[in-house]
Amino acid sequence: MKLTKPQDTDNYLKALIYGAYGAGKTYLAATAVESVRFRDVLFLDFEAGTRSLARKEFDDIDIITLTQFTELAQVYEFLRRHVSLRDKTDDDSKCKLEDLNKMMGLSPKRRYRTVIVDSLTEIHKLALYHLQSINPDTTPLDADLPYAELRDWGRAAEGIRLLVRALRNLEAHVIIICAQQRAQDETGRFVYSPALSGKLSSEIQGFVDIVGLLKSSTDKEGKTKRRLYVAPAGNYDAKDRIHGDGVVYFENPTIPRILTGNNDKKEV
Repeated sequence: MKLTKPQDTDNYLKALIYGAYGAGKTYLAATAVESVRFRDVLFLDFEAGTRSLARKEFDDIDIITLTQFTELAQVYEFLRRHVSLRDKTDDDSKCKLEDLNKMMGLSPKRRYRTVIVDSLTEIHKLALYHLQSINPDTTPLDADLPYAELRDWGRAAEGIRLLVRALRNLEAHVIIICAQQRAQDETGRFVYSPALSGKLSSEIQGFVDIVGLLKSSTDKEGKTKRRLYVAPAGNYDAKDRIHGDGVVYFENPTIPRILTGNNDKKEV
């Protein structure tokens, strides 16, 4: 138990960004590196989808590629210990932090303040594979795979809840990427939400400060434009605990602008 006042709470951003494949979610998350407030940045890649980061402005992002759900335990333990040592200035803490980084194959000088998780949808699938004893690295494509039982789905969902709670409690900025799913409501209208099973899609949104739907389009000149919708509407999920009711969407968003958005404008 810890007693705090509103003004004592940290300013770490906890965000969930979802959207269609190719909308630019990975690129948006990586813009955290643009601000010293978010550096250093650690990218946890579960989708092998970091091609969009192969540009000079993202050179300082460190990437850890994971292929199995069980690898998360080691990475989280590293992050938990890392942030507990990160801002300490005594020589003993500095040495422990450098040794910790080396054990993970990372630069001993890194001080991670931002963690990007790409993507929660893929982690959910890997959790289900783990419960079915399916190893995506070694299981033959022609194997007779078991059907996932209801209990498997429930246990996988609980694993995701535990993970997101743990990430939320880190003293760091946490940006979680998720795919998009759509379903028809009783009127036949399509409704968009993070691509997670059952109630998990809505429950996970309660763990973060911002839930944003990223959409992209191309103008007449062939230039890509992106909008991150953070105000809830009837046909998509979104929320914003940081800026209040003033912000509906961010035009061509970046992570630093999302954290410091102007509360007086409907468009930022």
